[in-house]
Amino acid sequence: MSSTVPSWPWFRRACTLGIMVAVWCAAFTTARAAEPIDPAQRSAARALGKEAVVLFRKGEYAAALDRFSRAHAIVRLTTTGLWRGRCLVELGRLVEGSEQLLDVSRMSVADDARALFHKAKADAASEHLALQARIGHIKLIQPAQDTSTQELSIKLDGKPVPAALLGVNQPIDPGTHHLEARRGEDRFSKRFTIAEGASMELLIELQPKQTLPKPKQTLAPTTQSSNWQPALGWVGVALGGGAVIGGAITGGLALAKQDELQTSCPDFNCLPAQHDGVDTFGLLRTTSTAALVAGASLLTTGIILLVTSNQTSPPSDSNAAKARPRFVRSAKGFLLVW
Repeated sequence: MSSTVPSWPWFRRACTLGIMVAVWCAAFTTARAAEPIDPAQRSAARALGKEAVVLFRKGEYAAALDRFSRAHAIVRLTTTGLWRGRCLVELGRLVEGSEQLLDVSRMSVADDARALFHKAKADAASEHLALQARIGHIKLIQPAQDTSTQELSIKLDGKPVPAALLGVNQPIDPGTHHLEARRGEDRFSKRFTIAEGASMELLIELQPKQTLPKPKQTLAPTTQSSNWQPALGWVGVALGGGAVIGGAITGGLALAKQDELQTSCPDFNCLPAQHDGVDTFGLLRTTSTAALVAGASLLTTGIILLVTSNQTSPPSDSNAAKARPRFVRSAKGFLLVW
């Protein structure tokens, strides 16, 4: 039985269009692959590569990775890709380094290319294979009673983890990591460490978000006042005592001046020659009164501070026993000042 090719016009047009698109894509790909790199850019990439090798040999892998990444973005050679993968591995980014080495092992190298590029491709394949034993694996699982992934958000080291990877072994760099998950108000957070080549399972157990109770405010007196009240009290006592003594002295001088004026000014009629004496008497009397009033106020304030500093509520009997002799000493000191 012979088969016939459909002769519908639309079928012939579709076949023709498909062939034209395939030919155009092949021609475009070939043209892009054969497109030469600007000599200045190639020279810059070569300089970056040399600098990166020096940094790599010094152990400055982060700086070397930066230079190799720039060079590889320009020329995309097996050599730059190989060294970029090696930098990632030295920095502990084994998973990313493995993918970079795998990408280099799959690059196409022309038959007439230098042996250096062929060797770099072969080295990348062998190093990628050897690296697999060092990469750890982690499996994120959910409790048996909670298998729903609806509204579930998971992050590993701050990067989102697709729900499709739950229950599946996924590669992970050795070291310390942080896993967090949430669904609504429920939370899960765990910091863990995995060794090279190790495998582990982590159970994501969401817990309701807990709100910490606010601390109760107490109005009980504290003993902090004892740090400054005694010192300030003694300052008040000292200043008050000095003011009272000064007031007493000026008061005595005022009384002496008053007796002198009573003698020279009979019936309180003073001649112009005694007017200076009258002014002096008024000044001494005013100064004495002010000093006595100020001294009494300072003394009262100082005594109150000393007394109240020892009347704070002690937290225990031992503290009360310590406070009592301090008050006695304060009283004795007050008497010594007087």
